[in-house]
Amino acid sequence: MEHRPLGSTHISSVVLGCSNFGRLLSEPEAERLVAASLDLGITAFDVAEDYGRHHGHAETVLGRALGRRRHRAVVLSKVALDPERPVLDVEASIRAACTASLARLGTDHLEVLQLHRPHPHLPVDEVAGAFDALIAEGLIAMGGFSITPAEDLVALPLGSRAAAVVQVEYSALCRSAEHTTLPRCGSTSTALLAYYPLAYGLLTGKYRRGAGPPQGSRLDVLGPALAARWLTEANLTIIDSLVGLCEETGWTMTELALSWLLGRPGVTAAVLGAMSADQLRRDLAAVRPMQQWLIDAVDRCTEPALARASARGSADHEAPVVVEVH
Repeated sequence: MEHRPLGSTHISSVVLGCSNFGRLLSEPEAERLVAASLDLGITAFDVAEDYGRHHGHAETVLGRALGRRRHRAVVLSKVALDPERPVLDVEASIRAACTASLARLGTDHLEVLQLHRPHPHLPVDEVAGAFDALIAEGLIAMGGFSITPAEDLVALPLGSRAAAVVQVEYSALCRSAEHTTLPRCGSTSTALLAYYPLAYGLLTGKYRRGAGPPQGSRLDVLGPALAARWLTEANLTIIDSLVGLCEETGWTMTELALSWLLGRPGVTAAVLGAMSADQLRRDLAAVRPMQQWLIDAVDRCTEPALARASARGSADHEAPVVVEVH
């Protein structure tokens, strides 16, 4: 497992996403997955206060799963303040959310606390100031921002401890970050974490044109609204091209997607939300060095995703989606 810099520490190039903890994964299943992750060399775990069946559930599950192995992990959590309510005291609100997360996780500090989504009443520079205060108190080591519009990145002290991490949707099917977030972060030491690296499973090869979501898959379990968002004509056209490249090269689609993404300049890690230890092992085994001609071939296959992002901007991919829980 390759490890890459994140502020003053290093993390594995694959981060275990914990959004399914307490939701699609029971606590025993989550514990087995965390144990397998550590054994496989994964050192970073991404969670949020609003993951799970109820507020804070996934954090509680992750905290219990890590237990005495907490010292082996880099924990990243997220705060999501109610967008319907003005925030009268930014620092106090974020400190309260951080303190609650620490209690649920059973730890006295977080390596990274992130603002989960844009908040209409919460300027990002004030959030960074609140993170600075928590850093000074030793409650967190670094701050970060998730799903942050490109225009807000301008106001952030990128590369500082208060804005050491940016999370963005990035995959072969969603390349809008190449026009927005990557150029901003690339000129600083800011770590970029790519979520949905397999585009909710579309880049595993199990979804094909003319067929519905496979039984038991996430798009099947989580319903037609989510399937409609992902199984678009534009995405299926790219999938068709990648299927042809797989047949030509002998690479699986997961190998192409993850190896291509983790080789992109500026990408620190991919956040993978595996459902089992076996799935995680398969995904990790898919990552391998990719020669330039194959990188170029994937670029050509996915060029429509880049052109689409350029034409429409980043809003459609980087805005929150209410039918899922990133």
